[in-house]
Amino acid sequence: MRNGSMVVLRCGGRQGYDSRSASYDAALSVKLPLALSAGQSLISTISNTTLPVPNFAAKIMWRSEQQCQNVLKTAAVLTCLASAPPADAFRPPYAGPRSTCTGRGASSGNASPPSLPSARSHPGTISSGYFQRP
Repeated sequence: MRNGSMVVLRCGGRQGYDSRSASYDAALSVKLPLALSAGQSLISTISNTTLPVPNFAAKIMWRSEQQCQNVLKTAAVLTCLASAPPADAFRPPYAGPRSTCTGRGASSGNASPPSLPSARSHPGTISSGYFQRP
C-alpha cells in the first residue's frame, strides 16, 4: 500500500498510509470515494517512491544522518464541517473530539496566537525552507 488515506478518529501509533512502515495497519486505510460526516477529517498522503530519502534537514546533519527511511513525502487534510466557518477561523484539529472552528473573536478568553516572523524575514537561513510543501 502506498499513497494511502485514512480518517483519524483519535491519535495513536498506527497508520493506514504506507505498508512499508512497521506501524501500518490495513484496517485503518479507507477507499475513495468516501462520505465524510461533519466533524471528520480525511488525511491523504503521497508516499516517497524509493527509500532512503534525503533528510529534510540534511544540510545541518551528520553525514550518516543525511538519509532517512521516511515513507511519507507529504499529507493533506480535508475536514468536513456542519456549516461554513467564520472568516477569521482557525481550522479544527484533524483528530480528537473537538471539531469546531475557533475564530480570533471567539469569546473563549483565549488570546490570538502571537505573530511569528516569516522565513522571508530571515534570508539565508538554512531552516527557511523546512516548512514549504514539496
